[in-house]
Amino acid sequence: MVDVIILLGACVWADGKPSPSLVRRTLYAAKLWHAAPDSIVITTGRIGPLSPPSQAQVAADILTQQGVPNTHIYLDHASANTYENLKFGLELLPRETINKITITSDAYHLPRAYVTARALGYLVTTAGPRYHLGQAGLPTHLKMVLREMIALPFYAVRLLLVKGAR
Repeated sequence: MVDVIILLGACVWADGKPSPSLVRRTLYAAKLWHAAPDSIVITTGRIGPLSPPSQAQVAADILTQQGVPNTHIYLDHASANTYENLKFGLELLPRETINKITITSDAYHLPRAYVTARALGYLVTTAGPRYHLGQAGLPTHLKMVLREMIALPFYAVRLLLVKGAR
């Protein structure tokens, strides 16, 4: 049985550099791994609209720079949204081998990630880095919070429809 840290993707800029959100999330995932070095980190996110490499690859590169060995990193290059991050990422390991799952993302994103994971049948915990308004500014932070406030009910309905279709 293995503990899993699943890192939800975020934007990679056109020059291939990670967005501040991806850096913040990934550094936090590295911190979680160092506290539990037998765990596996799953990085998620496909190549975005701006350019390669994939969000998963950029996050994996940061993790290795932070001392997480490649043997403890699994990459999901296919996912494009929170639902796919969790579905495709967690399918990289047989369900029966997973002990504990911790989802890491920004705090405003974690409620939707939690609801999504539960709808997929996983028992999870969530953890995210501390966020200071000075990092992105109040307008950007409010935009992200508002986006999540709108997205959460839509995701809940979508998840109910997907679950009902099974």
